[in-house]
Amino acid sequence: MTHNIPKAIIETCEERNIDLMILGWEGEKAAHNRVFGTILDEIILNTVCDIVLMCRPPERKTKIPRILIPVSTLKYAVLSLQIAEIMTKDKDVPIVLFHATYRDDVERIKEFYEKELRKLNCGINPDKYEVVIKKTNKLSNAILEETQSDDLVIMGAPEEGLVRRAMFGDIPLEIARKSEASLILTKKYTGHVKTWFQKFFGSRKTMLE
Repeated sequence: MTHNIPKAIIETCEERNIDLMILGWEGEKAAHNRVFGTILDEIILNTVCDIVLMCRPPERKTKIPRILIPVSTLKYAVLSLQIAEIMTKDKDVPIVLFHATYRDDVERIKEFYEKELRKLNCGINPDKYEVVIKKTNKLSNAILEETQSDDLVIMGAPEEGLVRRAMFGDIPLEIARKSEASLILTKKYTGHVKTWFQKFFGSRKTMLE
């Protein structure tokens, strides 16, 4: 029992040394200065563990034909890759690692990502992945064009300076609102949550107080 839901969830997470928190987002319109909504924002901004946000999870009885993982760099995609591995264990489901770029050397970039996949030491099988690189002038459009309606899209959060972007980034939020595909957002805990939260919010009163 609590009068402060975000605080209770965050404190429980810390007390029990939780490694991964799974949250659901119903897609409701966020309040002023909020990204996902009052409660979810407070939890995401203050939680000291990995986060998986289920924006539009696949239906329980629906077979997932393909998993699409858009990436900026593999550094921010590790948790997404691990979630994809778990969901496709013992299943023949193709996983596409998709990168959109402004550059012309598409084949060279593809070779780079294929090599980097094999260097990762995070429990993934690089042979399960198809690397697709697309040249574009707008990254979000390229992802939307690549996304099929029956895909499961798993996207990781970049580390960016602004609070809005520090949650999951502008592009994942645009995909969430413009695509009909099933969508999961992931955020790897890096140990810097409280630092940038205090930097941008200062002494602003929050629900946690």
